[in-house]
Amino acid sequence: MSTVGGRLPWANWAGTASCRAAERLCPRDEAELATLVARAADQGRRVKVPGSGHSWSAIAAPEDRWISLERLPATVQVDGDIVRVAGQVPLHRLCAALEAQGRMLPNLGTITQQAVAGATATGTHGTGAGLPVLSAGVVGMRMVDGRGQVVELDEGHPDLQDARVHLGALGIVTELRLRTIAHGRLEERLRSMPFSQALEQWEELAATHRHLRLWWLPRAGVVQVYTADLTDAPDTGPNALAVRLDRWGVQQPVFALLLALARLAPALVPAIHRFAQATSFPDRRRVEDARKVLTMPVPPRHQEVELSVDRAQTRQALQAWWALLERAPYTPDFIQELRLVAADDAALSPATGRDSLYLGAYCTNPATAARYFPQVLALGRELGARPHWGKQFDHGADELAALYPRWADFQALRRRHDPAGVFRNGFLDRVLGG
Repeated sequence: MSTVGGRLPWANWAGTASCRAAERLCPRDEAELATLVARAADQGRRVKVPGSGHSWSAIAAPEDRWISLERLPATVQVDGDIVRVAGQVPLHRLCAALEAQGRMLPNLGTITQQAVAGATATGTHGTGAGLPVLSAGVVGMRMVDGRGQVVELDEGHPDLQDARVHLGALGIVTELRLRTIAHGRLEERLRSMPFSQALEQWEELAATHRHLRLWWLPRAGVVQVYTADLTDAPDTGPNALAVRLDRWGVQQPVFALLLALARLAPALVPAIHRFAQATSFPDRRRVEDARKVLTMPVPPRHQEVELSVDRAQTRQALQAWWALLERAPYTPDFIQELRLVAADDAALSPATGRDSLYLGAYCTNPATAARYFPQVLALGRELGARPHWGKQFDHGADELAALYPRWADFQALRRRHDPAGVFRNGFLDRVLGG
């Protein structure tokens, strides 16, 4: 096992969380990892695997011992409709390996840089009225628990259901078994329409399309409605100029330059949004592999709040959010987003027990975010929203406990698998209790 000592700086991708670790440890195999965790439990130390650092929250901040799994085998093995994948493998590598075998995951989020274990641990999701969080596809997992023991949670194991969304509080996941589907193409359609029309057609769109998401730039006056459905139609490739520019790596730096200009002169944000709307979001249709349709290159660095609202409150939530943006004396400079997620049964999934609407509030200007995000969080509290574990929020354990009907079940699971609190950090102490 290799070790790097000293107070080592760590920060997440977005720069919204940082800390200094006492040391960085790189075990060579699972047995060495288990020994390391057992020793930490005996010594009263704490360990964390920050992975790719693509959470906006400090959920994976390694405040004591920072463990890297970079030396463990990064295996991907497809067996029928199940894939066995090492926890540290990035989603994009998993997707590529699956495509080579004619398979794919049932759904994907916009970004695929996250480690598979981190994406499932935080309840990461894509969009679709009938599609749950990625964690719902977990049919087995292998982890080193807080006692340094290797634990297998197979399908049917009583702990698997709630361990699917575990926040890194139960163990270090070394392998996941995920259900896959046959590889296919999606037909994507993009249409721009007024907010009132999007709200009027929302339920029909959700019921008739496999994937549905809304994007909009505040002050642009319209919303972009993306739908996508499985199809046997021929592949058109990235036939829209905006998509081609994205693939060529042109669009992102241009957008980043506009965002930098907006930070220097916030009054220009509405004009920049109108320009971006006119040049980047023309109505279009394309057919491509599902991964190419659902994902995009890593966007410019920004901050995110994302809230899961009961889908039954769709109209109330959207009208309240859009009204907030209309009356605000500032303009968030980044795209805002709406997605749909089906209910699941994991105790700490933000979509547990209810079909959900996810409100994504994004911003690059820290001064604007400091004004905007508290208002979005206040709106979420009025709606009984559950925050995405990997995004920014300020809730504490008592408030969160009231939002999750089976909160006590997860706490009991945590006590069984990490009795000494080896996987604690400041974030988990705040949101789960010390």
